[in-house]
Amino acid sequence: MPILFAFSQPYPAEIVMKILIAEDNIDDRTILHCNLVNHGCDTVIDAGDGEEALALAKSYEPDLIISDALMPRMDGFELLRAVKIDPALKSIPFIFYSAVYTGFKEEELALSLGAEAFIVKPKEPEELWDALTDILKRLEAENNRPPVGELNKEDEEFIRSYGEIVTTKLEEKVKELEDALARRKEAEDALRDQFSAINTIFDSVSAIVFVADLDEDRLLFLNRHGRQLFGESWNGKKCADVMHEEQHRAMNICSGDAPEGDGASQHPVSWEFICSQTGRWYQCIERVIPWRDGRAVRLVIAFDISERKEVDRVKDEMISAVSHEMRTPLTAMLGFTELLLDNEVPPAEQREYLQIIHRETEKLNELIDNFLSLQRLQTRKDRTGGFLPVDIGMLLEEAAFQYGVSHGHRITVACPPDLPAVHGDRRDLLEMLDNLVSNAVKFSPVGGKVHLEAGLEGDHIAIRVRDDGIGIPADMLEKIFERLYQVDGSDRRRFSGTGLGLALVREVVNAHGGRVWAESVVGKGSTFHVVLPLQVKSLGPQES
Repeated sequence: MPILFAFSQPYPAEIVMKILIAEDNIDDRTILHCNLVNHGCDTVIDAGDGEEALALAKSYEPDLIISDALMPRMDGFELLRAVKIDPALKSIPFIFYSAVYTGFKEEELALSLGAEAFIVKPKEPEELWDALTDILKRLEAENNRPPVGELNKEDEEFIRSYGEIVTTKLEEKVKELEDALARRKEAEDALRDQFSAINTIFDSVSAIVFVADLDEDRLLFLNRHGRQLFGESWNGKKCADVMHEEQHRAMNICSGDAPEGDGASQHPVSWEFICSQTGRWYQCIERVIPWRDGRAVRLVIAFDISERKEVDRVKDEMISAVSHEMRTPLTAMLGFTELLLDNEVPPAEQREYLQIIHRETEKLNELIDNFLSLQRLQTRKDRTGGFLPVDIGMLLEEAAFQYGVSHGHRITVACPPDLPAVHGDRRDLLEMLDNLVSNAVKFSPVGGKVHLEAGLEGDHIAIRVRDDGIGIPADMLEKIFERLYQVDGSDRRRFSGTGLGLALVREVVNAHGGRVWAESVVGKGSTFHVVLPLQVKSLGPQES
């Protein structure tokens, strides 16, 4: 249900006073609400997402709508569009107050859809109020302007425009690749004159090297690595027939440069493609060179970059998610600190605000710890170096004591006294248990029991962490250990996080040669299973 706050504090007559806030983050919404009320707004209506805001706008017909951009169910852009096509609502001024994730494109799209302004958060309360005041005074002065026309764009056009925002980041990545290619040009020039005499070297390279004619794209040379992938029946065939790229050419594009001077192109071309035969990504360097019979041909060197593509994808997703999650507690900490510094706040409210600041600080600290630990585990070359015997029973007791004291849950430990030690890294294993217990406590919001159990099963130690919490849907049990994955649902949205905790658990278990999985019944709790071998074989950096 919406909450209305009415105040009799005097305010400037020319400033709009009935304001609807659409913001899914409760702390951001509280700060903005308090800011508006403290500056004399007599009616402030709160909504947690776009759908709720649209319904409230139809019921209360506010004088102004202030909205976040990214929200569940209906985001700010969809809300703006719905307002502007409603005859009863389209004249209501609409202002975005949101973080910018992809640059000026978000503001550009907002204004094109009829928004009055796009204010980038976070801002200090006084700075935000001054910005709102300027906008509202401008609107008051322009009250005779023609109304904003109805939007006639089709849904596909709207989605396309919104998609352009996302492509901004991809364009930046392309620019980075172009810069990298420029730095490699000198090395490529040095190799150009040696290709005719280094077939043996090409055969020792872990990359696909081939030569094809310019007219029909038929293969004239394929190195040993390429023959191992595509077979020995290649000579004289078209690239597409050998490499099964489902396009006209085997490698997507060709330089197209005409031979110059001695028959060599002056400008190498670089591009990427995915080979449907191997399912792998390759970065290709191509240039036109003179062949042994004097004709111009294409020389292509294709480096397997599948791991790099995956690392880049995960890195970008992680940076985006971590940045967003860091901004959220920082916004709350800054906002409530500003309120305490600039306003006379009763002791009860002071304590409430300080508790919020403390909670958000703990959340930020946990986020940073998990992120650094995950990076450390992923970049460690010797994954078993320094492993020592570790008493799992003592680790269970330590994890139980920490969370039992500070979070009010009843945590029990069941572990036989003669349980053999596990060969591993004590710090990593304790961090794994801390994350599992923290997860059980977090998703048991009304308290209850958390059971920590361990026992010997053959030549493995089996660990179980059971809770009586809200549970996990069956179709999500395989996904919860993925980096950045978060169970999404209306009853779970209040549990924030970046999805790094369980990813860290899996990384630790993999580093110790074990297995981890979860069993759960919605509404009845979850059980997380970890099985660790007593002796761990040597694991390389890519093994799991």
